[in-house]
Amino acid sequence: MKERISPVSSNFDWFVEQIHMAFESLPDSRLSSPALKYEVKDAALGAFSLFFSQSPSFLSYQISMKKMKGKSNAESLFKISEIPTDNQIRNILDPIPPKNLYPIFSNCFNKIMFLKQKVIILNIILDTANSFYHPLC
Repeated sequence: MKERISPVSSNFDWFVEQIHMAFESLPDSRLSSPALKYEVKDAALGAFSLFFSQSPSFLSYQISMKKMKGKSNAESLFKISEIPTDNQIRNILDPIPPKNLYPIFSNCFNKIMFLKQKVIILNIILDTANSFYHPLC
């Protein structure tokens, strides 16, 4: 039997995919070195996924979640391979101009507007169907 993906899940996966594509193209101003442990993309994903956590320290929250549940949100939702510390995230991302993130917001905003239109159309269809419904039929 084929597993069915819920629209909510597939839309969230689309957003994560868009975020990955945008963050992969962010410039890395650091000098090349074998000591570089984290990719810019992982730092950006760590910063973004902070909005989905319940703790002021992203890293400590992810570590405690991994201990309790075997996997963290950073791994399961955002596919972050290595989680940088809060300070490492700041050090990696601070030199990157904000304009590099504008396309991701534009793409996501357009997707939200598209989904909103689909919901409005669905509500119109349901209202119309409901107006023709008669309990005795």
